[in-house]
Amino acid sequence: MNGSYNTAPFWNRLHSLCDPDCTLGRLDSPSACSAGWLKNFLQHMGQQDQRAASDRGIAPSAWPEAEQRSPANQPYIVAALAASVRQSCPVAESAELQRFLRVAEPTP
Repeated sequence: MNGSYNTAPFWNRLHSLCDPDCTLGRLDSPSACSAGWLKNFLQHMGQQDQRAASDRGIAPSAWPEAEQRSPANQPYIVAALAASVRQSCPVAESAELQRFLRVAEPTP
């Protein structure tokens, strides 16, 4: 969560797990890739954005710059990511995604 520039390996791996039939970088067959899980993630981020703003007393449409990068946002980002993986990715077929969800959604 602290890295902002070298996150490509994380996102590329997640994409390959969530859309295994897609080959990134293939210009000859862009229709082979689905944006379903990414769209789902962005929808969950919108919900979590509203929740974070409410929980933290911030106007939803006017996040101060310092708050946009706050570590206090990390639980909301992880919650959105976990929800989208659970809904849009083949978790039952992937031990790696199952491990990811155990880390992202620890039980008390």
